[in-house]
Amino acid sequence: MFKIGEFSRLSQVPVKTLRYYDEIGLLRPAEVDDFTGYRHYSADQMPRLNRILALKDLGLSLAQIGELLDGDLPAEQIRGMLRMKQAEVKDRVKEEQARLDRVERRLNQIEQEGAMARPAGPGLAIYYDDEYRESDVDVEAAVPLSKDIPEGDRVKVRELAAVKEMASTVHKGNYDTMGQSYGRLLGWIEANGYRIVGPNREIYIECAGPEYEPAEYVTELQFPVQKV
Repeated sequence: MFKIGEFSRLSQVPVKTLRYYDEIGLLRPAEVDDFTGYRHYSADQMPRLNRILALKDLGLSLAQIGELLDGDLPAEQIRGMLRMKQAEVKDRVKEEQARLDRVERRLNQIEQEGAMARPAGPGLAIYYDDEYRESDVDVEAAVPLSKDIPEGDRVKVRELAAVKEMASTVHKGNYDTMGQSYGRLLGWIEANGYRIVGPNREIYIECAGPEYEPAEYVTELQFPVQKV
């Protein structure tokens, strides 16, 4: 079982949203502690949550979503609805993605101008929030170095603490589909009797740049874990 904050972070749904889904009966916790009232969720609930989010993206109200899910809406029907939505916006998304890629390439070129040291490996991000946030995210961006560089107001050099056990998986493809890989990793952690004991990391092995298309991005997802 996962605490509501852990389930929020791994499903990328804010805690307040999960609480609201509980209140309206759309997604009940797997267990609620009778003494503390704390909510706990299971990896088995991820498919229902994914259906809720998919139908919400189609513009359905939460009441309509509840009626559809309570009627055991088949996965194939949901896929068909999503394909229709995808066809409506595909051309527009393709154009905007191309523009975004051009901007990212220019930003990378500017950031590399006058660099004092080359990275010793792929960049990474460390996420410190206890729950998923849509804004004001507490995240640390870092690159490994072979030697120290001068520090500034926002640039610091430090050594990451060693992690005894790390659960990880490799995600290949656009960042928009990363939630599916997080869901599989969540299931593995629970099924194998581990619990999360620290902030998760994303290592960008192959990422945005002129040599890679979004479908070719490779990202390693990591969680420090400990046997229960």
